[in-house]
Parts: sequence; C-alpha cells; structure tokens
Amino acid sequence: SNAYNLRKPDSISGSWSGDIKVQIPSTGISIDELSRLLRERLGHETHVSGEVWRDGDRIALTVRDGTSLARTFEGKPSDLSLLMDKAADALLRQTQPFVYVSLLAQRNDAHGIIALSRQLILNGSASDRALAYTYWANALANLGEDHAAIHPYARGIALAPGDPMSSFFAVNADIALDHGEAFAEHAAMAARLFGTSAARIYRPEALANAIPSANSMLAQTQGDFANAARNDAIAAQYAFSDYENIGALVTVADLARGHDPAAARAILADHPDYTDGKAVVLLDFVGPQLPVSFIDADMGDWRGVLASLSSADRVALKSGTSNDARHTLIWPWLAYALAKTGNMAGARALIAKTPLDCTRCLEYRGRIAALARDYPRATDWYARASADAPSEPFAMTDWGQMLLAKGDYDGAIAKLETANRIGPHFADPLEMWGEALIRKNRSDLALAKFAQAAKYAPNWGRLHMKWGEALWWSGDHDGARKQFAVAAQLALILSEKTELARVSHG
Repeated sequence: SNAYNLRKPDSISGSWSGDIKVQIPSTGISIDELSRLLRERLGHETHVSGEVWRDGDRIALTVRDGTSLARTFEGKPSDLSLLMDKAADALLRQTQPFVYVSLLAQRNDAHGIIALSRQLILNGSASDRALAYTYWANALANLGEDHAAIHPYARGIALAPGDPMSSFFAVNADIALDHGEAFAEHAAMAARLFGTSAARIYRPEALANAIPSANSMLAQTQGDFANAARNDAIAAQYAFSDYENIGALVTVADLARGHDPAAARAILADHPDYTDGKAVVLLDFVGPQLPVSFIDADMGDWRGVLASLSSADRVALKSGTSNDARHTLIWPWLAYALAKTGNMAGARALIAKTPLDCTRCLEYRGRIAALARDYPRATDWYARASADAPSEPFAMTDWGQMLLAKGDYDGAIAKLETANRIGPHFADPLEMWGEALIRKNRSDLALAKFAQAAKYAPNWGRLHMKWGEALWWSGDHDGARKQFAVAAQLALILSEKTELARVSHG
C-alpha cells in the first residue's frame, strides 16, 4: 500500500507508528520502559497473535489483534502462504483502515474503496474524515461518476479547509466536467496550501510530486504554459504511484499550448504510446490534455486533429469510465476541427450535444460561430464562457481574436487587455494585442507587447514574424531581419510561411 499512501503514518489516528514523547524527572524509570508501559496501558500498541493447527488433511490459521474478534482461515497445507496473505489483509483492514484504502487503490478496487470510505466518514477526527471523503470521491471519479464525486470532495474540503490534498484531488471532477472556475479555485487553493504547515502530514515523496503538479495546474488555468511545462518536468522526475511513466505526457501538451511544437514532438518521439486516447483515459492523473491534437492544432493540421480525436473518442467510449471527458474535452475540440476543415454542419451538430455547464463547451460554441462569421452569436457564447470562468483568460482571448479578425481593433484590444490582466503570463493575448496595434499603425507600441509575449512563448514562430513586422514599420530594418530569421527557424503553418516570405522581402 505504500506507493498509494500519501500521508505519513503518524498523521492517521491509530497508526502503528505513533510515538509518545514525555519528560521524566529523576524517577529511575527509563524512557523506553515508560513508553512501553504507556503504550500497553493506553492502547497505542497493537498486539497481533495467532496460531496454525491441523484438522485432518487441512490446516486452519487464526489471527487476532487484541481488539477485534479472531479471524480463521482454512485450506490445504500447501495453501499456507495464501492463508497468511488473507490473514495479513484482514489484520490491515481491522487495524489500519486508511492504509488499507491505499492497498485497495493499488488493486484498482474502486468499489471496495467506496464501501470502506463510507464507513470511515462516520467516526474519527475531522482530518481523518476529510481523508475518507477524498478517497470516496477519488474512487467515484475513477469510475467516471464525476457528478457524484462533487459532494464528497466538497465535504472533504469543508472538514479540513487547510488540507492541500482535499482541494488538490477535487480538481479531478472539475477537469472531467470542465467546471472552469472550480478548477481554477481548487488549483489555486492547493498550490497555496502546499506552502503551509498543514502539508507536513504528507510523505515527502508524495509532496515531491504533488507540489509541482499543483503549480502546473494553477499555471495552466492562467495560460502560463511555459511555467506549467517546467513544473510538469519536475513532477515527472519523481516516481510516485507510477506517475513517472506518464508525467511527460503533460509536458508535451503544455509545450504545444505554449507554441513550442518542436520541443513537444521531441518528447513525443520517445513516447509513441502518448496518444490522445491514453490521455483522456488517464485524465485523473494528467488533466485535460490532448498531446497529439494540441501539436497538430498549433501547426494548423486540422485533419490530423480530426483523425487523432476520432480515435481518442473510440478509446474513451470503450473504457466505460471517460464519458464525461468525451463530452467536455474531446467533443468541443472535435467539433472545432470539423468547422476548421469545412464541415460546419457537423461541427454545429456535435457541439450542440455538449453540456452547457462546461466552460470549454461554451467557449467552443463561440469559436465555431466566429468561424461562420456569426458574430452576434459568437459574442453571446464568449460572454457566457467568460462569466462561467472569470478566473481563466481563454474565452476572453478568443473574443478578442474574433474582434481582431472582423477589424474592430479597439474592441479587440479591450478584450485582450482584460485577458492579459487575468493571465499576465499568457502569451496569446499579448501577441494579438501587438497585431492589433500594427493594424492601427502603432507598430511602435506593438514592440513592447511582442517583447513581453516572447518571455512566455520564446519559440513561437508567428510571434517573431509579427515582431519583425512591427520593427520594420518602426524603421528598425536590421532588428526586423533578425526577428524574421528567428521566425524562419521555428514552426510556422503554411499561410505564415507565405506571409513571412512576403514581409521579409519588404
């Protein structure tokens, strides 16, 4: 159970490892003697006893822990090892139920976790009951019952509001249902609480993975993908609950969303199993990631996105536990890919099937309407998505991009300025803000926006191309040529390559 047991043993009531510390005047009694006496008299020591005997051609093994009824296991003499395993299992459940829950997690026994956790929430300290609620909710999320998981996650947070793990795991339901504001709030709460003394109850090896993971999630909600990728890499270095086997998958996705597809592809080349389907099935571990599609989308390969997401949808459907993620993650992206490849009717039909309490689903309704140049409808959806998750900058950025495309440069700048205030390290609104200033014949002002954006997306080809354009119009032709040369070495979609060829020749 150790690989899945997050808390230090002495932080759980009734732990075998609990120590007693006392001060003794000159009494002639040693610390060890008094500690042994107190444990025996006050119940902080668990005595396990038992015996094995023959009954004809069979054997029986009885074990007792001194507080519960004896348990007897019978079998053939050759079954002794199996009987010992069963006895140990029974003793662990009786004496260390929270550790036993971790063993059930290792066995992937979600129904067993739910049954035991519902017993554990009835008694014990607030901290222990909060832990039981979190175990219960995690098991529900693993079964794909994300709506049902919301209440026990909330109860866990309410019982132990200073416990970082309660909010850290609550993001599982937020992500699967794409409740954007709840995700942002819980990620921020976890990242903050991991820096307090409350985190000391957790094992150092668990914190080594959880802290950078929480920091990554918080950065993702703010569009700070370079920072997210740095934290992903730290989390992936630590082997906890097999996370190191899939941790780099998150790094791939964040690099792609941070406009560094070359670096993302380099990692993906070493991990051919990192498919979108695998990411969706492992959503509780890696978050809302589509590593292959994020790379293809950044490169403008929307047919590649269609193929990858269609495969991922089949994998998620077959899993039986990823239905919510199909509706809130795969379908919005798939609908948008349909629209980008000219199938507007298919896009509208699919996006209409997605839930209205999903932030991404609202945002992508706006994206699809904007592609169809239905600007009033797109505006309504962007407004709803922005109100649904006011702590995330993505819908506001899309709104600004739409206004930029239709020629409303002042309106675009207003939205992009708001997006930048929400996510100051999100490169996209800064880059688009610079483009809007170029179109307003204020390339001199655009230079600062491009320079700022480059801090957060240094390998973004389009950014350097537009930065060069602003330098050219500002009269710095040497500086412009340097930026054009940088852009030429980075990833560009076909239309951007054509544009670069045009602007770099004056």
